[in-house]
Amino acid sequence: MDAATQQQWSNNNMEPIIAKRKQAAEDVSPIYQNINDHDEKAWVKVRDPKTGEEYYLSWTENATCWAYVAPDATSYANADTKNAIWLYHE
Repeated sequence: MDAATQQQWSNNNMEPIIAKRKQAAEDVSPIYQNINDHDEKAWVKVRDPKTGEEYYLSWTENATCWAYVAPDATSYANADTKNAIWLYHE
């Protein structure tokens, strides 16, 4: 969380926080729609050159969603399964 957002939370300044949440939802929505429409074809497999781990990415101009599942993953809720969403804004 950037310093401006931290300050907004500490001051209970909800208007810009709500605006950021709305913008984040708008940025991520096309990724979710792509995944919904194209299932596994929405993902691109990439490899981390340092670790050799493979990740799956789905992205737009403003956001990236990535997922990692260990080859021997035991369940979707275990520590060997990870995912994250990144948003890009200036």
